[in-house]
This record gives sequence, C-alpha cells and structure tokens, in this order.
Amino acid sequence: MKIVPILFPHPCRGETAPYLCTFLRSINTALPRSAYYIVDPACLDWNRFRQRWEFEPWNQWFHEYRIDESLKPDRIEFLDESLFEPLVRKYVTPIRAWRFLILNRYQPLEDSLEAALDRAAAELNGIDCVLTWLNVASLQHVCARRGIALVHNEHGPLRKPTWRHTAYFDFFGVNGQTDAAGDFATFCKQLAHRDHWPSLKHIRDALLTTEERSEAPVAAPYRCGVATQLEEDSNLIAFGNGFSSLEVVRHCQRTFGWDNVLVRLHPLGMAVVRGHLDTSPNALAFIGHCDEIHTVNSSVAAEALLLGKTVVAYGDTPLRVAMRPQPDGDGTVWTTAGAAFPERAATFLFLSYLMPYDLVFDPAYIGWRLRGPSHLERMVVHLRHYCGLPPHYEEAPRSEYLAAEFEELLNRLAEARRTRVAASAAPEVEPLSFEGIPSFYRQIDERHALLRECDALRHERDAMLASKSWKITAPLRWLDARLRPRWPS
Repeated sequence: MKIVPILFPHPCRGETAPYLCTFLRSINTALPRSAYYIVDPACLDWNRFRQRWEFEPWNQWFHEYRIDESLKPDRIEFLDESLFEPLVRKYVTPIRAWRFLILNRYQPLEDSLEAALDRAAAELNGIDCVLTWLNVASLQHVCARRGIALVHNEHGPLRKPTWRHTAYFDFFGVNGQTDAAGDFATFCKQLAHRDHWPSLKHIRDALLTTEERSEAPVAAPYRCGVATQLEEDSNLIAFGNGFSSLEVVRHCQRTFGWDNVLVRLHPLGMAVVRGHLDTSPNALAFIGHCDEIHTVNSSVAAEALLLGKTVVAYGDTPLRVAMRPQPDGDGTVWTTAGAAFPERAATFLFLSYLMPYDLVFDPAYIGWRLRGPSHLERMVVHLRHYCGLPPHYEEAPRSEYLAAEFEELLNRLAEARRTRVAASAAPEVEPLSFEGIPSFYRQIDERHALLRECDALRHERDAMLASKSWKITAPLRWLDARLRPRWPS
C-alpha cells in the first residue's frame, strides 16, 4: 500500500497542532512503513507540548498510542501554516476560515497540495489513497482530479470504555457530506434477500462492553434530553443546517416545558445554559433518563438510536439512514419516530458503516476496503476483529458461509458481554476529564464532593449539640463566657 496521511495545521480550535493526537496514534501502527506524511510541522515538536493532554496516560490509553521518539516517520513533509493566514484575515476568526475551507476550494492550498502529492508519488512510486480526518473541499478536488481515493476517518460515536471503540471510514466525507445514504442503498440491494435482521438489543449486546444502565428511572423520566456539542466542531459550524445547540435547547424547553427537558453539556463545551443539567457519568445514563433525544448531530444520538429511543436530529448526520424527515417540517429536521426498518438501518450503521477503531491506520484493512468488499464481508471482518480473530482479507468464503459466520460471531460477542458483566462487580465509567481538560462533569463532581463533606460536618455538629455531654457542660460554657475578659476593640 502507498498511503499519504494529511493532517492540516489550521488552528481550528484555537490551539497549535490540532491533530497531534491523530499523528501520535498513526505512528504507533504499521502505517509509517507504507506512508508519506504531509502534516503540520508542530506534530514533531513534542517537547513543546509535553504538558498537553496528548501526553497524559489516560489519553494514551484511550487513543491507543505510546510516546516514543523512535517512532517518528522518515518520509514526511510539512504544510505551511501561513497558507491560511489570508483566510483568517478575510473571515476574521479561525473558525469562520475553517468553515470556508471545509465547504469551498482555496487555490493556494490546492497548489501546495498538488506539489506535495507529486513529491509523495515520486517517493512511494505512486499513491493508492490519501487519508484525512476532516472535510476539505480543496483536498477533495485535488484527489478527484488525480484519480486518488480519499478516505475520511474520524472517531465513531461508540467509544470505550462503554462500547467497543469505533471509527468512521467514508470516501466522500465525515460528519457531513458523507456517502452513508449511498452506501446504505448498496447495503439494501446486496442483502435484499434477507428477511431477518438482528434486533437493536442483539446489536447492543454485541457492542456494549459494560453493564447496560439505560432503563428509565422509577420516577417519571424527562420527556426530552438535549445533547449539546463542541461549539467549534465542524458538525456545528459546517453541517448544523444553521442550528446551534443553544437554539435546540430553547426550542425543546418551549415545546416540552422547562421542567421536562434535561440538558447534557459537551465536556469541552463553553456554552452556559439555563435549565436542568445532566450530571450522569456517561451518555448511556443520560439517555436512560429521557424519553427522546434531541441534538444538532451529536454522537449521543447514535447511542440513543441503538437503545431504541426516539431521536430528533437538526443537522446533517449519517444517522439519517435510520430516520425520516419530520412530518411537520421542511425536511431539515429528521426523526427516528415512525422510520421504517430500524433494525436493518442499525445493522448497516453499527456493523458495516462503522469500523473498529484499531483498524483505522492498518494498511492491510485500508487496502482491502479499496478493493470494495461486500457489506456482508465488511460486517464479518469487523465482528471477527471484535472477537480477536484474524480477518478474511484474502479470498472471502461463499455468501452462505459468511451469513452463518455473521450470526455466530454476533451471538458470540453478545454472550461474551453477558458473561463478563455477570463476573464484574461494577461497570467501568467514563473518566470525568477528556483530552486533559477538566470537564463540566468533573467540576460538578467536585462540587458534589464538597457538598457531601459539608453535610458530614453538619451531621457531626448536630450530633455533638444533641449529645448528653454537651448538655451537661452547658453551665460551664455559660460561666466561662461570663468571666472571660472582654478586650476593647
């Protein structure tokens, strides 16, 4: 395989080296042996970022990499960050400039990419595909003109420790402008003969890695839960259909009533909203407190869909293959309520469209996907990976054998989870910090700890005041107070 990963230096979220974590993850795989990197130069300036979240142990575990200078790739060149300065000056902020880059071509960037890909092709003796982690119109145009496959990756909506860690793999886009609808049409055509689909619970049992705690509480649940998002994410700035998280919160509070809406803030978000704020340890628990979930296009919607909850999405999202336009709208807002064949759509989304995160930078997997395997082959390879079995990258078995293996692997994963949960004393919970930054939920947790400490001290005080010894010694304290000299102020 001859692969060119491209990681842009544009400071889209107000930080240098925005894709340093992705770079670190990639060089911990077999990718560098097949790759020519075109990246942000800051990705190699590790000493500059030793105190950042990418170097913290938890993030190294979550993103599956280790810090090792010997892993730095030899075939690498750098994109000039000054390319983007005219755009920032024109559009005032990096976020607005980033939105332009996502949706529109930019000739200076295209010229730079053309020259870099020429050098990559000479070094690798050709290029099989380019890897990117965001939509960039200029990159899409350059790859299309040169006839090079462009693979868009991103963290999937199901993530450890609650779920099996997933990722996106799409030749058209990520977050928005994806090929999910076209891919789903192919899925339906290839499996048109199938009349039985795994239930949502069966898929959920195969992909959950902890005990399911999504049932509604004994008290009446909230009628609506709103999952807000990172304000600077492309999900919102380019693919939100003009909606903001705050707008959705206010809309739901007006529609369902203030006390019937529970809001889950993004751990790294900066928005402050009024209303009932969720403090659950993970999204699974939050979803369990709500009848339905509303969001622009948060990944929480995918978890809610898999849990059988009604989901309403206001922005562009691959989940639309499992939804339908809201009846009283203009086709902008989509809902799972009344959507046809949810099990079929969920099978496609979670077992074929999403891939195991471990395989994101695996050249063998990437090469296999470039050959266009069937959806049944894709699902079996993904399930085999989750089971710890070797993949079928060479000649695949006949379709009837693949179908039987698909069922067997799905059952094996579901049974493995039930056995593991039964043996564990308590499920894992997501940490209350993400990417090295104390989240809203960490602050809430710390506040609750202080309140518990205050309550304990108050109970201790009340117990002391109610004790017999305190009452017996009351006259002595009165006398001491009367006889104590009073100093002038």
